[in-house]
Amino acid sequence: MAETPDRPPRIINITCGVEVGKLIVAKFGPRGTSRCIEHPLVKDHLLNPIEFTALGGKTSSWKLAIKSEDKNLQHFFDQNILTSCARKCACQNCEFARQSPTDLDHVSRLVYGNNSPFKPVKGEKSNEMPPATPGEVGVTGQIGVTMMLALAFGLASAFVPPTSMQQLARPNMAAPSEVVMALRPPRKSQGTAARASPTKPVVGKNAKPLSPGSNYPTTKNIQTQRNGFGSFIQKFQTVTGKSKYGVPIFLPSGNVNPAYLAAERAEMQAKSKKNIAAAEGKRKKLVGNKQFELADYVRKKIGAVGSGSDYYKSGR
Repeated sequence: MAETPDRPPRIINITCGVEVGKLIVAKFGPRGTSRCIEHPLVKDHLLNPIEFTALGGKTSSWKLAIKSEDKNLQHFFDQNILTSCARKCACQNCEFARQSPTDLDHVSRLVYGNNSPFKPVKGEKSNEMPPATPGEVGVTGQIGVTMMLALAFGLASAFVPPTSMQQLARPNMAAPSEVVMALRPPRKSQGTAARASPTKPVVGKNAKPLSPGSNYPTTKNIQTQRNGFGSFIQKFQTVTGKSKYGVPIFLPSGNVNPAYLAAERAEMQAKSKKNIAAAEGKRKKLVGNKQFELADYVRKKIGAVGSGSDYYKSGR
C-alpha cells in the first residue's frame, strides 16, 4: 500500500533477499523482536524483523536489510511511520514479543522444512544445541579426566627442586650482647651558612644571581637588570579611588580616564629613556675597560696578534 502524507500505510510490502512479506504497522513496537511480518509460506505465525532478515540470508542490520521497493525500513523510521517502544514498555505488542522470543531454527523449519540448513544472522545465538550421544559423552569425559590429571602432575613437578640443586642455608647470626647507640654530630651554629652539598660552595644570604651555588637566577624584579635596563611593568592598582598618578583610572561613565592614559604614557617614555641611558652607560664602561670589541677579548686571552701582513710582505 502506497504511503501518503495524510494517511500512513497500514501494511508495508517488504523484501529481504528472495524473501517477501507484509509488515503490519499496527503490530510493530519492540524493535527487532516485534511479531509483525506475515510470510506467504508460514500460516498463523508472525515473524519478527530479525527472523525475516535471517531468512533472507542477510547479516547487516534489519533496518537496512529489509526494503520496501527502493527504500529500507530506516526510511519509515525517519518519516515516523514506524516507532519503537521503550525498553520496559508493557503494551500488547511488547508483551506478545516477550512471550514469543526469537527462534530462528523454528522459523527455518516452518519455511524450508528440516532438509534446508539454516545459518543464523550475525549476533544471534541458536536456542537449541544438538544432543550428544552416549559414546561422545564417554569419550569426552575420559579425555577431560586425563587432561586434568596430566595438568596436576605437571604443576606438582614444576615446584619440586631437582636433587642436584645445592640447598642454601641461612647463616646463624649471634645476637649482640648490648645495643650501642651512636651520638649525632653536633649542630652548627645558626650564624654560619651550611654548604648545599660537599661539592658545592657555601651560598650566602645575599648571593648574586647566577653565582656559584645559587639555586635560582633572580633579582627583585626578573624583568629589570641591575643597571636599570628592563621592560615597563605597571604597578597593581584598584579601580576605586585614585591611581598612583593622582587621578582615577575610570571615569563615572565607565571609560578609561584620558588623564590616566597620558600619565602612563609619560612614565613609559621615561622608562624608555632610562633604558637608553643604562645601555649607553654599560657600553661606555665596556669600552673604557677594553672589553667591548672582540679584539679586546683576543688581546686579553691570547695576546698581541696581528694580521700577518708584515710576514707575508717580507717574502720569507
